[in-house]
Amino acid sequence: MYRLCGGGGVAGGGPKTQQMGVVFPHCPPPALHHQLGHAPAHRALPTTRKKTWSFVHDLSYDTFFTMKRLIERSRRPDEVLRWISQNPSKVSQSHLAVALQRIAQLLPAPPPAAEATPLSSGGGAKADRKQILEHQDFVFLCDAVERDCGKFDNFSLVTCLYAAATLGLSPSSSLVSVLESECERRVGSV
Repeated sequence: MYRLCGGGGVAGGGPKTQQMGVVFPHCPPPALHHQLGHAPAHRALPTTRKKTWSFVHDLSYDTFFTMKRLIERSRRPDEVLRWISQNPSKVSQSHLAVALQRIAQLLPAPPPAAEATPLSSGGGAKADRKQILEHQDFVFLCDAVERDCGKFDNFSLVTCLYAAATLGLSPSSSLVSVLESECERRVGSV
């Protein structure tokens, strides 16, 4: 009639201990588990692979989005560079694009070529801009973007190109050249 399923008794008990379990009206005897396709109660479920995102790589969800949030909430370009340079193990390719974009947003826009005169005002902002663009961590960021742009998704690639244009980088600079060639390679492969 009714069988005891999920028994097993007390750990270390031995044959004299009473078997404990839950009574189910339709639980087949242990010999029929393999015939009916039921797994025994003591067998563990198969492990499943944890879902990962291609842009996160080896980072946890929390680490990825915390770093992204820190970069996006930075108020100065040197703060963005500090987050990137001091946490290299927590930086993914997506963070590189976000950092370059955030620096472009925070730096004052370069003066148009026609309006640039030696007597123009705003020399302090121009000096700050030059200091950031020549900063060792900014050069490291640009090198990382150049090195990893083949692994970027299309959105990150375009974000980096827009950021380079906003920063006023020369079209002949190595960063712009590498980004353009990667875009052309992807467009040509479609």
